[in-house]
Amino acid sequence: MFSRLRVIAACVVLLFFALAACTGDSEPISKKQASDADVAAAQDRAARLTAPVPLEAPGPAISLSPAMRGKTLYYISQALSYEFSQSVVSGVKEAATRGGVVVKTFDAKGDLTTATRQIEQAVAEKASGIVLQNLSPASLSAPIKAAKEAGIPVIVALDADDGPVSAEDSALGVSARVSACYSCAGTQIANLVVAQSGGELDVAVITSPDLSVAVAESKAFMEELTRLCPSCRPKTYESPVAQWATQLPSIATSIGQDSEIDFVVPVFAAFVDFMRPSLHAAGADERVSIITYNATSTALSALHEKDLITGLVASSENWIGWGIMDQFYRILSGNPPAKSENIGNRAFTAANLTAADPNKGADYGADYKRAYLQLWGVVD
Repeated sequence: MFSRLRVIAACVVLLFFALAACTGDSEPISKKQASDADVAAAQDRAARLTAPVPLEAPGPAISLSPAMRGKTLYYISQALSYEFSQSVVSGVKEAATRGGVVVKTFDAKGDLTTATRQIEQAVAEKASGIVLQNLSPASLSAPIKAAKEAGIPVIVALDADDGPVSAEDSALGVSARVSACYSCAGTQIANLVVAQSGGELDVAVITSPDLSVAVAESKAFMEELTRLCPSCRPKTYESPVAQWATQLPSIATSIGQDSEIDFVVPVFAAFVDFMRPSLHAAGADERVSIITYNATSTALSALHEKDLITGLVASSENWIGWGIMDQFYRILSGNPPAKSENIGNRAFTAANLTAADPNKGADYGADYKRAYLQLWGVVD
């Protein structure tokens, strides 16, 4: 009997040491430690993204004729109250004064019925041109066709990645497009995230399903993150435009309570204004880094103050406004619209803070205003 007890005791001791060898003396493997992120490649690209944006003419020179003075451009934005939209409009109005064009602004407030009514108003009042910002032409096909029938050119802005108007949009009555490369931004943000992470990262992405550019950006981000870090599995959240004010704070609370998340990627900097209080309240500001798109003044201030934001990718909103007027002037002067205004993105991080002044605005390193004036034959 005693021999049986000794055998059992020996087995227990062996089992104990076996378990200790498997667990007690080894660290648990976390998904962060097991990351296969290509940090070196991401850091190399991130460094290059901080360089100034190259300046490239959108097309041949044109002349601003006296006949343009007094023309009216109706500018309809999906969400005019946001700083991003205001910055674009500011550029439009600056450039419009050079040709004597009158700009009238309208806010659809995320409502297609309102946008339809505003386009119909522009047609009824015999506008010289219409700009639709962040509004999908396919969703407004009837009023755009009505504008086309009335001989009013329609320029779409920031509705899709930069490039020529598609055949489908052209058939509806869209004359030109001015935009940024949102999918490029998604790819670039993924590189910043991986570069800053050092290879240990858990990411939350917040997008807006009713904005095609937001979908394009978040899709490109996910694809590039998967390429750079095949084992990464980011968490995704969605908030429609009309519900940003109510949903984004709740999303931020959920993220703040998730101790695994250390990088947050809202598709637009405007999201951060809604999310910041909840992230602070959850005590996540010591853990979470935000990298987002657009260099608004509040985003630039947060970058300088190290208040959650550690990186921005942006294209100049003011430059986009000037680009919209370049397209309008080309159409008014009987010239074909440009295929692209060639407005690139630049990254802003701790490496180039001097170019990210919240008071003066982000510096993209390109004197696009002077370039446009020379292109239009305007001499200061």
